[in-house]
Amino acid sequence: MPSIAELLFDAEKGQIHIPDFQRPWVWNKNQVRDLFTSLYRRYPVGAMVFWPNRSNGIQLHSLIDGRQRLTALYHVIRGQQPPWMRETPNEFAQPLGFNVVDEEFGYLSDKLAEDARWVNVSEAFVVTDFLEHFDSAAASSASGGRVSHAAVVARIARLRDIPQRHINKEVLPENLDIDRAVDVFEILNRAGTKVRESDLVVARLSLVWPEVRESLDKAMGRWEDSGFRVPTEAVLRCLSAVVADTVDYGGLYDPKGSRERAPTAEELMTAFDQLVAATDAVLTKLRDKLGLSRVRPTVLNRGYVPVVFAAQRRASGELPQVDVDAMIGWWQLSNLHNHWSSDVRNRLGVAVSDLGDGAGAAELTGRLGRPGRPLALEPIDFRIQRKPSSAEYRLLLTMTKRCGAMDLPSGESLSFDHIGENVELEAHHIFPKAYLAKQSSVRDEEIDQLANIAFITKRKNMTIGSKSPAEYLGELADDDLENLRSQWIPTDRSLWRPSTYTKFLEQRSRLLADQANEFLRGLLGDEAWEAAKNH
Repeated sequence: MPSIAELLFDAEKGQIHIPDFQRPWVWNKNQVRDLFTSLYRRYPVGAMVFWPNRSNGIQLHSLIDGRQRLTALYHVIRGQQPPWMRETPNEFAQPLGFNVVDEEFGYLSDKLAEDARWVNVSEAFVVTDFLEHFDSAAASSASGGRVSHAAVVARIARLRDIPQRHINKEVLPENLDIDRAVDVFEILNRAGTKVRESDLVVARLSLVWPEVRESLDKAMGRWEDSGFRVPTEAVLRCLSAVVADTVDYGGLYDPKGSRERAPTAEELMTAFDQLVAATDAVLTKLRDKLGLSRVRPTVLNRGYVPVVFAAQRRASGELPQVDVDAMIGWWQLSNLHNHWSSDVRNRLGVAVSDLGDGAGAAELTGRLGRPGRPLALEPIDFRIQRKPSSAEYRLLLTMTKRCGAMDLPSGESLSFDHIGENVELEAHHIFPKAYLAKQSSVRDEEIDQLANIAFITKRKNMTIGSKSPAEYLGELADDDLENLRSQWIPTDRSLWRPSTYTKFLEQRSRLLADQANEFLRGLLGDEAWEAAKNH
């Protein structure tokens, strides 16, 4: 069981690692005061929990529970900012004081600092011969005779003995895996920081590569500024794939995958630079191929990992058979078939392994979907409820931007992002919801189906309002049927009535499915598309 002084020494020498997922300073002044009150009175203050890891053969201990206490102890006992903190919290702007008469802790105002009964606690620890300079007789006199000179000296000695107090140190098993470490942290911090697997991975990586968090934040921040939100977990799994041909986190710090030893900091940084370059290239292609907006961030799922891995390996000349455009089509198709809704780690591992073995998008496509379910889209796929987060909804938006759709009723191209007010694309109900709600022949579950949605600019949506389809579509048809055909809207006027609304949905869902399959074929290429059709 180490003393407080030993813990502070280890922290100074870097033998205690403070993971950056731990909460920054959140304690208030009362909590710091209460901690020192408990230590002075010999009360228990709880155990500190450590997770041992090795870095370059050196044993280090990551602090899993106890950062707030260690920070408060260091700041007060050392009288300075801890090396793991970037700023001095306001709670430490006023020095902690100790009343030698009442044996109470408090914060020193200018007035209390002049009071003979009060001691500056940090000075009591830092100044070696503090007792020789402290006027204990004056403190005794200020007590009105209640506390003797000897008692004052004894109380200061008790205060200065706090660094010799022992704190229980709990150490997790060294071979504890990331999942178990997350469980332990969650149990210990139910009211505090919620830790993720990726946080612990970054904490462990930083033992070898101290700048990993800064590098991640810089790259991910730049991607987000460009309209892409990439999960940290996906970046780390992709980095492991680049450096060790495995999506297991262990590839980043253990002999895993294709490696016989753990990667060095230089190897990790080189792999990360390659990962960033490959991600930049893939995101550029995603924007070009899928027409993704810069205004609304696109949140990428973990399925992007094999795509970036393939792009990195192709750039390095290792996988010349891989077509990155086809991989983007594979990723799009995988989203449409909910491939990443479960068993994500294993599915990522299979995809990366297959690519490493020489497979391309066609072979990966053969692993998608479920038996008996064709990979090519069918009309029923567009008869779902409108849900912006669904892959089908996003595909319809992509088709609008990349398959020649025109705005209604202006006929302006929607293949690019317009600039100005009220020009962003909105989901427009071809049969307006308010109009359908008044029709007794229409079932409620059909009103908000995706097959009833077209994307048009906000200003055009406002002008259409709740007009009947027969009215506003008829006006458009009189001018130019191509405007309607570009939005895959049936041009048969008999389908624009409430009584034939179900038939309208059937017809439009067929048109959407045909266009969607043609678009996916263009992304995947003929070979992969045939694999999808024959699945």
